Amino acid sequence: MTFATPFTSPAASTGSAHSVELLVLLDPKCLYSRSIIDSLNRIVAERRPHLQLDPIVTSLAASLARRYRVSRIPALIFSRAGRPIGYFAGAASQSSIGAWLDYTLHGGVAPPALQGPSQPYCPTLCNATGLIVTPEAIL
Repeated sequence: MTFATPFTSPAASTGSAHSVELLVLLDPKCLYSRSIIDSLNRIVAERRPHLQLDPIVTSLAASLARRYRVSRIPALIFSRAGRPIGYFAGAASQSSIGAWLDYTLHGGVAPPALQGPSQPYCPTLCNATGLIVTPEAIL
């Protein structure tokens, strides 16, 4: 899925826009979301100092969920140079997420689509929150 609107980190509201390589929308109460958080923490730890993982505020996460028409969580949106290049829902494996991050950062052949269990996203029932992964060099 391709989007015409680029997205940037929440710092964009302060005038310093950063390229976001991965936006993850999730509900911390959801088992599938918690597994994504664990995977992302391991990926970033392995690749530190090249990647950074930051939370985004709940109100922004809800806005982004509407913007990208998120229907299932966890939702993973990969982008390159501010343009989304892949949208997936589900608790994909750590290696699959890592492969997509490599593709996002370095190009090449797109890995297979991410797959994994997910749950329906309902704005009135889910406490949407999110995480962003950015290259450390641009922060």
